[in-house]
Amino acid sequence: MASGATVAAANIGMTIAKRPDEPGTAGRPVDLQTNFIAVSKFDFPKVHYYSFEVSERRKKAGKKDTAKVYEQMKLKEKFGSKVVPVFDGGQIYSGEQFDIGHSKSTRSHEIKVTDGGREKDFKVEIKYQGEIELSPIGDYVKEGSDKIWDGSIQSNLTVLNAFANSKVRSLYLSVGKKAIFPPLKDQYNNLTKILLPGGVEMKQGFYQSIRPGWGKLVINVDICAATFYPDGPIISILPKLFKNKMTRHERTPDELRRGIDRRDNDTLNWFLKGVMVTDSQIGQS
Repeated sequence: MASGATVAAANIGMTIAKRPDEPGTAGRPVDLQTNFIAVSKFDFPKVHYYSFEVSERRKKAGKKDTAKVYEQMKLKEKFGSKVVPVFDGGQIYSGEQFDIGHSKSTRSHEIKVTDGGREKDFKVEIKYQGEIELSPIGDYVKEGSDKIWDGSIQSNLTVLNAFANSKVRSLYLSVGKKAIFPPLKDQYNNLTKILLPGGVEMKQGFYQSIRPGWGKLVINVDICAATFYPDGPIISILPKLFKNKMTRHERTPDELRRGIDRRDNDTLNWFLKGVMVTDSQIGQS
């Protein structure tokens, strides 16, 4: 038999606590330095949003191809010369309307994208979905507001984060929808790498996301790190992948020229599984 506390908890369900009417006043004020940056001069405008469907040979295109098609259309100003659209992988948001009409109007495009030296043909359908009011989150962050957290707040944050991350994601390597990895530079402003044992590279990056603050929006910035396969000739990775069985140090180029044994070959096959490898002689006469 369930206890009274269990029944009460089940009846409450998953709810978000209401924000207090004013900041806390008890205790001693302390100044802290945080990884939040205040957003200023933002008037919470309306945003138009569109569905963006890409297909190849009547089949839905994958995420990578869809992103390439979007960038190609943006570069060629297919959305309009005066609009600044952003794409979150599912929908397109824009402060200005596209010239395709209203009420679920659709516009189709035929787009060619070069991939791996060959052209691929895609069909694109853009459909107007409507407007998203950003005023709900503006009301939510006001001091003394009695607005509670609901679906409109989460929807607003999705849109705002799409705008906040659009430019940096187009400039730098990104993983998923959050982690961004700009190039690492040394003290002389030269590109450099952090190579780890085993032939992999560590990249240092950051996350950034818009969050509701007190009386304003804030951008939270945090650091992260991830490992990647380094780009470059495979031969340059082998010394780090194979160790001398006696000294346990990286093998020298002279040692590698003598060949690798079956165990080393298995290690190399495991390391390169799923990795894209190209022939540097392709396209050369």
